[in-house]
Amino acid sequence: MSKEYFSIRNNRNRNQKLNLRNLCELINEVISEFSKNFYFAESLGFYDSYSLPGRWYNGKLGNDEDIARKLFLKVRKRNLWPIYNHYEYYSEEDLFDIIEFLWDIVRKPVYTQERIEQLYGFDIFESFDIELGRKEFSDQINAQLIDYNKDYILEKDGMIYKKSEFGVQEIFDAEPPTNDEKILIKLSDSIKKFRNRHSNEKDRKDSVRELADILEYIRPNINDLISEQDESDLFNIINNFSIRHMNQRQKENIDESIWNNWQFYIFLSTIYAYLKLKKKSI
Repeated sequence: MSKEYFSIRNNRNRNQKLNLRNLCELINEVISEFSKNFYFAESLGFYDSYSLPGRWYNGKLGNDEDIARKLFLKVRKRNLWPIYNHYEYYSEEDLFDIIEFLWDIVRKPVYTQERIEQLYGFDIFESFDIELGRKEFSDQINAQLIDYNKDYILEKDGMIYKKSEFGVQEIFDAEPPTNDEKILIKLSDSIKKFRNRHSNEKDRKDSVRELADILEYIRPNINDLISEQDESDLFNIINNFSIRHMNQRQKENIDESIWNNWQFYIFLSTIYAYLKLKKKSI
């Protein structure tokens, strides 16, 4: 665990709570440190200072113009690359796009000092570790995000999401305890849609609907987990609060933002509890 120094540890640092400009500056420093240690060498290139004279080697994505063009095709925005020229003017969306882009390509390099001194170009690297590179990068990014906005986190899939409410972050961090492809696909789609930082209430309602579909799918066996009365109450919510089927008894004069949140976490927790119990009984 990284050590926190006195002023941060005791909440006496006036710069501890970051604004967007502070965050952009700090993220740029994080990126520069990873770049200096060759974590982006494979895709973005690197400067070989041991060559005489020193030489720049382009990575798989080409030169800065090539990278800027690829980013434009991906996010349809210009003036993002190179980072050192633009980071001071990034919006929150720009910064998060750049972080997700770099997560895709970060790799921890494997090399020795002897290789650096004796070989040239990409031959100095024995290999690149994708998983370790992404983990280390995520750890450093999240260490900055938490002091900017505690609602955001860079997750294991390389996407920045709003953090969970109601204490179910461990569900998002864990692998779903099932091999059922129907459940896995719907769970993944629902969670990503609900947590996406661009999601609106329609998206969140769609996410709840997908979880309701899963509950319907496992309904024949759900009495192993809850009583018949609880099952009746659960599906009363699903069928009478404008989640799935249209009927005249449905209640529509409700605050969607509150209900969508509540239903999502209740349904998700119920599904995970059922899957865990089912796996335990096998």
